[in-house]
Amino acid sequence: MNAQILAHSRELTTATPRENLLFKIANQMVNFANLNTIFDTVVTELSELLQSDRTLICPLEADGIVHIRAASFSDIRTVISQEDIAEIFWKYHELIDEVMAIADIYQTHLGDDYIEFMARLQVRASLRVPIWVSGDIWGYLIVHQCSHSRNWLPEEIDLLNMISVNLAIAIQQATLVEKAQTFNSNTLNPQYSEVSFRALLANLPGAIYRCACDEFWTMKFISNAIEDICGYRPDEIINNRVISYNEIIHPDDQKTVTAKILPALYAQESFIVEYRVIHRDGSIHWVYEKGRGKFDTQGNLIGIDGAIFDITDRQNTELALHQKTEELDRFFSIALDLLCIADVEGRFLRLNQQWEISLGYPLEELEGRLFIEFVHPDDVQPSLDHISNLCQQNSVLNFVNRYQAKDGSYRWIEWRSTPVGDRIYAAARDITNRKKAEIALQESEQRWQFALEGNGDGVWDWNVETNQVYFSRRWKEILGFRAEEISDNLEEWEKLIHPDDKLQVFDILHKHLNGETEQYISEHRIKCKDGHYKWILDRGRVMYRSLDGKPLRVIGTKTDISDRKKNELALKESEEKFRQLAENIHQVFFINSATGEMIYVSPAYEEIWQQSRDSLYKNPSSWLMSVHPEDRDGMAEALNKQISLGIPFNQTYRIVRPNGSIRWINCHAFPVRDSQGNIYRYTGIAEDITHRKRIENTLHNQLLKTLIIQKITDNIRQSLDVQEIFTTAVAEIGKAFKVNCCLIHTYQKYPFPHGNLVAKYSQHPCNLLGDLKESVTFDNDPYIEYLVEQERAISSHKSDCLIKLSEIHLTSPLLQTKEYFKESDNLKSMLAIATFYHGQPNGIISLHQCDHNRVWTLDEIELLEAVARQLGIAIAHAQLLSQEKEQRQELTYKNIKLKKMTQEAKAANRAKSEFLANMSHEIRTPMNAVLGFTDLLQSTITDPKATSYIKAIASSGRTLLALINDILDLSKIEAGKLQLHYEPVNIRTVINEIEHIFEQKASEKNLNLEVEVDPKLPYSIMTDEVRLRQILFNIVGNSIKFTEFGSVRITASCSQLKPNHPYNSIDLKIAITDTGIGISREDQHKIFDSFTQSEGQSNRKYGGTGLGLTITERLVHLLGGSIHLESERDQGSTFTVDLPDVKIATETTILSPLIALDENLQPFEPATILVADDVRSHRDLLAEYFANTYHKILSAKDGEEAIRLAQIYQPDIIFMDLRMPRMDGREATQFLKHNELTSHIPIVLLTASPQHRNEQDLRQLCDGFLSKPVTKSQIVAELKKFLNHAELTDKIDEQPSEKVSLKPVRLTELAAKLRQEVEVNLPHLQETLVAREIKQFMQNLEMLAEEHQSTVLLDYVETLKQQLEDFDWDNIPKTVAKFAEIPEQLIRDNG
Repeated sequence: MNAQILAHSRELTTATPRENLLFKIANQMVNFANLNTIFDTVVTELSELLQSDRTLICPLEADGIVHIRAASFSDIRTVISQEDIAEIFWKYHELIDEVMAIADIYQTHLGDDYIEFMARLQVRASLRVPIWVSGDIWGYLIVHQCSHSRNWLPEEIDLLNMISVNLAIAIQQATLVEKAQTFNSNTLNPQYSEVSFRALLANLPGAIYRCACDEFWTMKFISNAIEDICGYRPDEIINNRVISYNEIIHPDDQKTVTAKILPALYAQESFIVEYRVIHRDGSIHWVYEKGRGKFDTQGNLIGIDGAIFDITDRQNTELALHQKTEELDRFFSIALDLLCIADVEGRFLRLNQQWEISLGYPLEELEGRLFIEFVHPDDVQPSLDHISNLCQQNSVLNFVNRYQAKDGSYRWIEWRSTPVGDRIYAAARDITNRKKAEIALQESEQRWQFALEGNGDGVWDWNVETNQVYFSRRWKEILGFRAEEISDNLEEWEKLIHPDDKLQVFDILHKHLNGETEQYISEHRIKCKDGHYKWILDRGRVMYRSLDGKPLRVIGTKTDISDRKKNELALKESEEKFRQLAENIHQVFFINSATGEMIYVSPAYEEIWQQSRDSLYKNPSSWLMSVHPEDRDGMAEALNKQISLGIPFNQTYRIVRPNGSIRWINCHAFPVRDSQGNIYRYTGIAEDITHRKRIENTLHNQLLKTLIIQKITDNIRQSLDVQEIFTTAVAEIGKAFKVNCCLIHTYQKYPFPHGNLVAKYSQHPCNLLGDLKESVTFDNDPYIEYLVEQERAISSHKSDCLIKLSEIHLTSPLLQTKEYFKESDNLKSMLAIATFYHGQPNGIISLHQCDHNRVWTLDEIELLEAVARQLGIAIAHAQLLSQEKEQRQELTYKNIKLKKMTQEAKAANRAKSEFLANMSHEIRTPMNAVLGFTDLLQSTITDPKATSYIKAIASSGRTLLALINDILDLSKIEAGKLQLHYEPVNIRTVINEIEHIFEQKASEKNLNLEVEVDPKLPYSIMTDEVRLRQILFNIVGNSIKFTEFGSVRITASCSQLKPNHPYNSIDLKIAITDTGIGISREDQHKIFDSFTQSEGQSNRKYGGTGLGLTITERLVHLLGGSIHLESERDQGSTFTVDLPDVKIATETTILSPLIALDENLQPFEPATILVADDVRSHRDLLAEYFANTYHKILSAKDGEEAIRLAQIYQPDIIFMDLRMPRMDGREATQFLKHNELTSHIPIVLLTASPQHRNEQDLRQLCDGFLSKPVTKSQIVAELKKFLNHAELTDKIDEQPSEKVSLKPVRLTELAAKLRQEVEVNLPHLQETLVAREIKQFMQNLEMLAEEHQSTVLLDYVETLKQQLEDFDWDNIPKTVAKFAEIPEQLIRDNG
């Protein structure tokens, strides 16, 4: 039903705009509008109607050229040429005569060239319909969706087909008019023959005529096309020889035709008329006629000239569309569901009358408003999520939310929605009653579970899919087992069933699982732990099933019925848990005439009313006689109101069936009106809601009971104050039970039974209350002792108190109880119960009735027992929470103290970091000048003694700088701010650099510096190259420092490769062994501590801060490794660095040879260089660096002066200090980079603070970044990035050029590296053949070829590079595989 409603709703929303468009086309045709005008109207209106991005009309020329005749947007004419259209069009010529609907061009079966063509047009979805004229394709009507894919609806395709038919008629009409005009002009030409004229008429789609203006419309001439229109030949119509044309016109239209033509003739104007004609075979055809009077020179009418066209197809289409629209309107109005149409934003566009009936809103109040406005606040986000789902063209089924009605209440609404284009079609149903029933049933089910646990029944929960069963503690206790002695699976239960009962039990169980029974109920024997059997009542029910009906979860209970087995009858289910009302209701659909005659009633009437439909057809009012007498007058009044006012009928009433049973009926009926607004029938649906009414009545009674408990327990739980709980509880209990008095005592068993009266409620002058004291002793009170031994309520009455007490065998204290009742004349009846927590009594509730004898009902007793359970828990919890509150206050105090200590620690750490940063900046700033000018002096002073002084200054400065760096590194590590940067690293290159750095110092001390690298060590590994170099630098530097003779040896090795590891990796081991002074065993444990050196080391002799090994150890740990020391005093030391699981790099690094530092500032074109620094010595230092060059140096002492000089002189590069007065380097750089005049100038920032927090941001702002002190080589390196090299004009005869040797340099080393490539990288490369990896492979080989001067390897790289550029994948795999031969070829050719 919902699907039909949605489908009809879609057609309904588009029917009116569709009719308007077809009418507009027809009207332009009737008025003989220009064909281009009609085309423009079609593409514009159709784009707007379908919400498409583009609409085209494209004629197909005889030479195969397809061009654009009309388009809704002009941009398409400039996107692509007509030749391009023709090329693609004729490639797919087999599809030219078909309707082509493409939802997504990327999902079509057509070729890539077609997809590329459509993509050039920015088309994502396309709908193309051919335009047929006289049996041939004239061209195409095309609709494009550019922004997204689109599933074209059948009604949209039908619309384009109808428009194509109208366009065909318009094209034929235009052709006819053109030919007629040609005919008129040629009739003036004597040479135009009658044969040519008749040949012209034979090819025209309409009938051309000339007739007399008489009552017969006597034809003087009419073309052969009239036979296709009405079946009569021209000779039969001309001069009325067989039949006059007036007789062919439908009798009902003859007056209309005359009334249209004659006024136009008198006014000498053209006329247009549409009417019906009777075909020779008796069928009715619609024609369209246009003509004009023929007058002589005196103005006398001498005849009529005109044309007649057959428009039957168009009229039939419009008539069918109108009828379908009427039918959908009627169906929309009688649906019981809430139907609506909205846009993608959720704004209501149209709704049916049921919205007003169900929610109370007038339709005009809802239309145009957003759906989300009425949603309950708690349901807004889920509703928005579902609207988002709809916007993605996904249907939403069975979504439920709460909707606000006109009266402010909320109704539960179940939605089913589906998107179609930019519209959302939805059907909703009010399920408030069902939802209330579900909530009530859920609460009832919870109470049922609590009752079972309190009643001593065992509970089991079976997951059928996993075969796991949960057995409650009580379930196991009934059989004598402890909790851990029975596992949670079905086999445990099965093996305990008595063998004689097993077949019966599983038969009953399987019937229930198969859906044959509503509940599983079985009485059988179960084996206990001691070996004997107990009779068990086992009950359960399938709570959830899968979509195909398979049970998923079964829940049940087990009751010990051994003592009452023989007398117990089988239990029956007294209440249905739940059932889907909306899905299973059998409705009666009926239609009545306006006079009350029964036109149709569905078969469900016989099932609900238990009367035949024939009786209802014979006596339509007989159903009213079945209405319950109490409801009959109201029904009659509602029916009369519907008939008199013409409003919908919506009533709920009872009927009495022939067997005397009563059924509740809900009936909806709606008047159906004709086009004039008159009611001509009534349509409605009647629904049997008896079952729902019964559930509502039952739940109403249960709800009253539940609300009382809920109100009491809610008030109890709202406070943690014990006295407030007692006061609130006693008042609520007293009001709920409507008693005169209610008392609450606490109860404590030890050291003796006693308690306190903690709360009382009184609505009666009861003497008893005045006699009770605040503190009460319960010792030797048999009534109280009996009360606290059980969790049941005990009722007592004055008339039977002694009988009641005698039944429980109380002795001497009976007299006290007797006198108690006798003297208390105001106490007539009492109901009391003890409260418990974890099986221990903690209070007593007593209800007193003083004004009459009261018999306490079972419901009242059960209610008091339920309240007592809640109060016992609340009392215990309140006491526990009171203790927790004290603990929380203590914890809060501790947290405040801890937070204060943490803040103080953070402040101290920040102070330390700021101190280190300031210290670094303040020391590096003068060090920049010290080291810089020292370097300059070394090149200018020749005096040996002065030179030694200069070297001492430089050495001391570098030592101080190293000390600063060590302290800062240690600070970073301790603060956890030192970040590692993993990259491919050539370990051999790193070790070679360390060797190169220290070989001069080793040579000065006559030490042998040896290096040994394992040949199995991979070509490249993934690690932090800077930190690895720092580790080796510190250890090797220490070894050389503390070794006076002998050697220092660096050894690098690796364990076997680990192919089974998630990635290929090695265990890297680097050992540095020296023959130096060694370290005693006593000092080895503290050698890695900060600022610590081995005992016996002379700090004056060896120097150092004691931080080197500390930093080294921390760096090794950061890299995931460990460092070990083996040493003895005067026997040398071995430091071993172990780095496990080091990943082998798949992309190798560039093997950069050791290159001397470049300090030559001359090889650049003369440039203007601006230096900005607030320290004059720094400006002078940089100026001195360029003193003997062709470059011009400008100096600025702050940022503002730097901006001024940069704007005036436009320097080629700027060196900008970061920290300056007035305007710092950051602000000045930002200004220069945002200024059009200076934004192109490269800026290199200088800073003396290596821990600058915003270094990454600064690197993005500037073009270069250097840390002070700045060396000349660093300046040269930055200039190389931005300045052009000067042309070398000087002759360089001193250094003759080297010729490249044909034989590779270090052939053995090259062959070893290439073999490693073959073993490690080549297999993976052959398997994947990824272009990116091949390029990296070529780069690695090219570097090796240049390093070792191998022409063979260069030729191989060039061949592979050319194949990759040519996309030659036929030969690339072969060339890659051929690399395996290169190492042997080099050895063979150059051996």
